[in-house]
Amino acid sequence: MIDSEGHIKIVDLGFAKWVNDRTFTAVGTDHFMAPEVLRGKGYGLKADVWSFGILICELLTGHTPF
Repeated sequence: MIDSEGHIKIVDLGFAKWVNDRTFTAVGTDHFMAPEVLRGKGYGLKADVWSFGILICELLTGHTPF
């Protein structure tokens, strides 16, 4: 989102939570989920990095890589 002054704001962190090691919560958009999330085997921070990479790819190319 962009506010009235043109600053970017992060919104909708309703599913955010602190994770020490691994979690098994699978919510979100399938196209952005890391393979370990889709498999239900548990995941950590690396899954967020994967999703961010998919987002960057979509922003640069106009579509997801898979």
